Amino acid sequence: MKTMSEQPRKEGVDFKFRDDLKTEKDPVSIEILVEKYKGIVYNYGRVKFIGTDEEPILNFDYRVTQGVSDPEDAEFQTLIGDILISLIQESLEHNDRKDDPKTPDPE
Repeated sequence: MKTMSEQPRKEGVDFKFRDDLKTEKDPVSIEILVEKYKGIVYNYGRVKFIGTDEEPILNFDYRVTQGVSDPEDAEFQTLIGDILISLIQESLEHNDRKDDPKTPDPE
């Protein structure tokens, strides 16, 4: 379980996607651009919401693939939690329903 600061994180400022590291095992790699953790590359594993509808808690696994072996301090976990929240929010805001098999894609 991770604690989020709810500070929005921006692609190209706080993190970037590393498409050059894409593999079947790790389809999405993210590199941190924030100074203290700059250069660390990681992947998210299982992501789920636990808790109640009124107070959901984001729970996720991650794996560091480059950089410091595994910075498990709370500040790092908060940062990657903030990035994950930003990615989820962006996905919800720009959802064009292409991934919903019950809804035809717009033509």
